[in-house]
Amino acid sequence: MTINPVRILWADDQSEVQSTLATLLASVSQEIVHVRDGTLAIEKLNGGAFDILLLDLKMPPNEWGGLWLLREMRRLNLQVPTIVLSGEGTQSETIKALREGACDYVTKDKAETELLQRLTEVLAKEGPPARLRRLIATGENPHFECKETLRWNVNASKMDKNIEHAAAKTLAAFMNTAGGTLVVGVKDSGEVVGLAQDKFSDRDAVLRHLDNVINTFLGNSSAPLALARFVEIESKEVLQIDCRPAQSPVYLTGGTGGEVELYIRRQASSVKLKLDEAVAYIQKRFAPARES
Repeated sequence: MTINPVRILWADDQSEVQSTLATLLASVSQEIVHVRDGTLAIEKLNGGAFDILLLDLKMPPNEWGGLWLLREMRRLNLQVPTIVLSGEGTQSETIKALREGACDYVTKDKAETELLQRLTEVLAKEGPPARLRRLIATGENPHFECKETLRWNVNASKMDKNIEHAAAKTLAAFMNTAGGTLVVGVKDSGEVVGLAQDKFSDRDAVLRHLDNVINTFLGNSSAPLALARFVEIESKEVLQIDCRPAQSPVYLTGGTGGEVELYIRRQASSVKLKLDEAVAYIQKRFAPARES
């Protein structure tokens, strides 16, 4: 079995382990980013799309920083498949890690012979294409939505700001609720059509346009909450945008009426709140975060 080169985040405070295994992973890694504690790992996960996390459990912060990191990832909706690299005396903590969402584990004394195989198996089951196929098959829900295009009106055969507005509305709703994933290049029916209809020249053009959509409709402060990546599925490339929950309200602007709007996610749709509903929701959803 082969896999495409992947971006690996490796959280371990024992640098000698990383250096020993780095050569082993060179054949499958596009990039390996090393961090020495859970806090730095969260910063890296917040700042870029990684395909897999290799995780030491006994590291800062506190004694079992790896378990802390898994809990934070779940709280922040950072869905990155994780393999635990466990050392001696961590059996009970490894079991806790699997319950917290880790996909698999390898003991450090067997890593040189088993890690590459386990990594390949986890990516085959939990890598971006596999996860996205499952999301599409499940259908739209409070945490997932499909858009056929990002800017092109297929019916009118022209660029359309309303299409951009609709995508931004979904992103805002995810951010204001519990996070979620928007995939562009897939019809509501689940048919994968890819990004060709949007007529972008290359990947950079797609990402620049997405940045512009977020800046125009949601504001620059919302940009770090949206992590974009390209995923190939059914021989077509789509854009996957993973949104994290916001700590303060994300307002949607730039609509046809010029209103400032607050959207949240319910079931499989993004719902605009009336003024009194928005005030009550902000108090309930965001006031505790401001007070803590």
